[in-house]
This record gives sequence, C-alpha cells and structure tokens, in this order.
Amino acid sequence: MTAGLFILMLLMLVAMLACIDRASVVTPAGGRPARLLESVWVPLLMVLPNTAAPLRHLPQVGVDVLANVSSAAIGAGIVIPWMLLGPGRDRGRTWGVDDAVPMGWPVLGVLLLLMAVADSIPTGAGLVVFALVTVLAWCQSIPRAGESYGGPGAGWLLAAAVCSVMAWLTSFALGAHTVLLTVCVQIGVCWIICHRRGQRAAVLAAGWAAAFGVGMTTGLLGHSQVMATIIPIPWLPIIEPTWPLSIPGLLVMLMCGCVAVQHHWPRLWQWAWGVGTAAFSLGVLAWLIGS
Repeated sequence: MTAGLFILMLLMLVAMLACIDRASVVTPAGGRPARLLESVWVPLLMVLPNTAAPLRHLPQVGVDVLANVSSAAIGAGIVIPWMLLGPGRDRGRTWGVDDAVPMGWPVLGVLLLLMAVADSIPTGAGLVVFALVTVLAWCQSIPRAGESYGGPGAGWLLAAAVCSVMAWLTSFALGAHTVLLTVCVQIGVCWIICHRRGQRAAVLAAGWAAAFGVGMTTGLLGHSQVMATIIPIPWLPIIEPTWPLSIPGLLVMLMCGCVAVQHHWPRLWQWAWGVGTAAFSLGVLAWLIGS
C-alpha cells in the first residue's frame, strides 16, 4: 500500500513540475504576476501537500510532526546555498547587492525559537502563527502602482489541482519518510524556477516556501482548539513539548543568514555559512528519516 502511494505521489510530482514549468514560461517577467509566481504560487505549491499531516497527531509534537514542520526549511537550507554558491549562481537575474532578506522570514524563525523555549504553549498561539503566514501571503499578492495583472491563471489552477491530490495522498500515514519526497519537490521546483526565471526568483521561492511551510504546519497545531468546539476531545488545549520547534526555527535563521551575507561578507565566509547551512539541513533530514 505504501509503495503504491509513493508511486502515485511521484506521478503527481512530475505532473506538478510540468505545470509549474509551463506557467513559468508564460508568466510575464515583471509586475504582479512575477511577484505572485516567486512569492505566493510556487512557494505554496511546494509546501501545501505536506501541511495537513500535523492534524493527525494533535496536540503532541512528535517526530512525524517535526518532520512535517521542518521539511520546507530543510529543503530551503539545501537549495539556497546551492543556488547562491553552486551551479545556479550565474543563471538569469542573480541575487544583487541591494536585495534584502524579506522581513517575514526571520520573524517566523524567531517566533518558532520563542515557542520552543516556552516548553508548552496554548493552542491559540498556533492559530496566531497561521494567521501571520496568511497575512504575509496576502501582502505579497497586493497589486502595486503601475503593475500589470496578466498571468497564466489556468496553469496555476491546474497545478493547484494536482497539489490537492498530493495533499490527499499525504494524509495517509506514510511516516517521516514523506519529508524526503517533500524536499525532492522543493529541489525540483527551485531548479525549474532558476532555469526559467533566474537565481533571484529561485532563492525567493525557496525562502518563502520555508516561511509558509513552517508557519502553516505550526499553525495547524493550533487547530485542535477549533476541532474541540465541534467534536468533544479529552485534551487540554496545550501544545507540548515545544522544544522540537527549535529545529525548524534554527533552519530558518540559518537560511536567512546564508542569504544576508551575500555581497557583504568575504567569499570564504559566505562559503562557510552556506556549507554549514546545507550540512545542518542534511543532518536533520538524515536524523528524521532514521527516527
């Protein structure tokens, strides 16, 4: 049963990559459509198949939940150093000296670290995180003065439909190994974006995917309080223990640092930070798969 589900997931993955590749080709290079591609559509499509899994384990934060919460940040920790320092560093429009890390990324990282040191938190805190991520996604979609509205709406809707099927398949208990498939999705999608749109677009897509991924999965832990209003559940409205949330928090902060030091630190230090981020991400991935 599990092998069949993974095969079906792989087929859906190929279909989603094809849809994103086509949409990346026909989306205009500037304006609101380009920003939606880099900061909303592509990041959400990368993380949505894996966001609902924590609902199976409420309200505990075990290994499976930690894998789901961390998967997007692990993927970004591998992809971003690869794009900034590896084969993607000279493709298309690159990350320039005037480009800055979006403020939402480190804010979510710090918020996860604060939740981690609290040991236990009310489930309402998860709902606050979910609302914060939703507002961040909405802010990226707000049109700005002089921007065009055009874009391949049909292509994104088809990709969203495929993504919904993947989310349904992920709802089955596939275990922590699902994180490996999620990371592969991010690597494949970011490579397509880098090939079609350039390095800067791929870095933004990976970073926003990490922010949305950790925010939405952590936020869904708070939905136990919503569920308890409909179905009687003998839990206290507390998420505990919260220390595992320090892992995705550290991953997000390392990712932000890897981007922030570009063009501002000596090349050797950039490499040291990038290699350290990738090594830490791969170590967390190996630990989660082996757990």
